[in-house]
Amino acid sequence: MAGELNAQNAAPALASLHATAAESDVLTLELLDLDVEDARALGLLVDCLRVMSMNRAHLVLLHAPQVLAHVLYRTALLEGDARIELVDPREEEPYG
Repeated sequence: MAGELNAQNAAPALASLHATAAESDVLTLELLDLDVEDARALGLLVDCLRVMSMNRAHLVLLHAPQVLAHVLYRTALLEGDARIELVDPREEEPYG
């Protein structure tokens, strides 16, 4: 996934991702070039990832934005027998 995810484009973009994602046991998403612009987009992305993780054994997120990694952690989607794995989440600098 690449580009800016915001309140205006999140729902159609994530619906397209969900529809085109292969129904395999493991799905890997590269998120290095994805920027989540607002809270609505973030919430929709987390919901989409939660649903996608239910349909497969494992969902791997490469280079997830820091805000996404934090929300997945805070909502306990990475605990126990979690099907979502973060690999090298980004550590973005705060705007100064």
